[in-house]
Amino acid sequence: MISVCMPYYDRFEAFCYGLASLESNYYAENLEIVVADDGSPEPLTDVRSILDIHVINMAGPKPPKNPCVPINIAVAHASGDIIALTNPEIIHKEPVIRTLLAHLRHVDDYVIACCRNQHTGRWLVKPGLEYEHPVPKGAGFHFFAMLHRELWHKAGGFDHEYRDGQGFEDNDWLWRLHMVGARFKIVEDAVVYHPPSRTNWPKGGLARNRELLRRNWGMVWNQLS
Repeated sequence: MISVCMPYYDRFEAFCYGLASLESNYYAENLEIVVADDGSPEPLTDVRSILDIHVINMAGPKPPKNPCVPINIAVAHASGDIIALTNPEIIHKEPVIRTLLAHLRHVDDYVIACCRNQHTGRWLVKPGLEYEHPVPKGAGFHFFAMLHRELWHKAGGFDHEYRDGQGFEDNDWLWRLHMVGARFKIVEDAVVYHPPSRTNWPKGGLARNRELLRRNWGMVWNQLS
């Protein structure tokens, strides 16, 4: 079984569009959807789907926090041996799971779908793309990425230190994978789409987590440069 795991916070309309795209493409696949609702003001309840879906409602409501914790909770509640990491608003215009599975040949493989901004067409993940803050060679962000559960446990999941800030938990996750020998593969013929979304984050959170990322991995960047 494949467990598609995602965090959620107060994005019901975007979640519904994303779920509808999963339903239209994967209704015949052996997969489950596991959603960890991070204390939304209006909890995600009574979700009906043709897919096997499980919602974990965390304590709340609260102001938005970094999704590192709900991601870990979603994976902890998943039952599949293969984990897919994604976000609730991601749109699948065509099936990509089987394409990614074909590249998931080794226990240390981490396969990543390319991603485009749905409105502008700008690439957010593709081979050779440079990012503002360093990621390991060949890596890309998990708009939709797949790995074996064994690799998830080797890397230790997402770092809870990022919880009280904004962003960079995804950069950190890629470095954690790198340190345990993950083999990154961005798959060019698997593309998902990201409709821009907006969250009202507390002020100062971006700078906090940027500095945390530098503190955690700056020495590794310097060694590789």
